[in-house]
Amino acid sequence: VSVCNTNDLQCTEGAVGPLCGSCDTGYVYRGETNSCSKCGQVKEFVYVFIAICSSIVILITFVLSFQDIIRNFAENELKSFDSGSLKVLWVTYQIIMSVSWNLDIKVWFYE
Repeated sequence: VSVCNTNDLQCTEGAVGPLCGSCDTGYVYRGETNSCSKCGQVKEFVYVFIAICSSIVILITFVLSFQDIIRNFAENELKSFDSGSLKVLWVTYQIIMSVSWNLDIKVWFYE
């Protein structure tokens, strides 16, 4: 008779069951790490959420405070662009980005 627990030998910490497909009591599944983590470790999500919300508030405040500058730029500088050419460029960009994984195109900002 073996004294070893088969879950301890095959699964990572907190994972149990067939193919280690469930989290044990006191653990929660985390998609970003693809593993089970102790429930107390999930609190870092709150800090990330607060940081994202703060960034959005700062961005909205920035846009509202510089609204006149942005409006003047849009009225004066963007008039020189042809809207048809911009549409063609945007559609071309979308097509290239949607099929780049098939063509193995290396995009400079994804490296």
